[in-house]
Amino acid sequence: MEPETLQVEQRILESVGMLTIEGVVDLTTMRPVREAIRELLEAGARHLVLDLRAVPYIDSSGLSVIMTAKRGVVDRGGEIWVVVKPGSTERAFHLTQLNLLVGVAETPEAVLEHLNISSTPAE
Repeated sequence: MEPETLQVEQRILESVGMLTIEGVVDLTTMRPVREAIRELLEAGARHLVLDLRAVPYIDSSGLSVIMTAKRGVVDRGGEIWVVVKPGSTERAFHLTQLNLLVGVAETPEAVLEHLNISSTPAE
């Protein structure tokens, strides 16, 4: 059986670290997500937005990475948001009640608007 591949893109807009994740997030693939979150926090991100719309499945180890990240942003006075679409990933947040601990949104732009951050970098 071929191992799952995971793509993680990261960027910072003002004080917001943004991750776009594509693929299954589980015990065998979570390391790049954890490392990207650490890098964003070390680069000074106060808030985190994890775009999981292209994640068809996340297991408890992936959810654990998000909870660890929450502690990192709370220490900075920030917030963590996940962007999900209806499906098993969204269900995982509701079944574990993680949706009560992190913000859940339909688009990254909605989160940026909530945080009063422009989605286009100033020139």
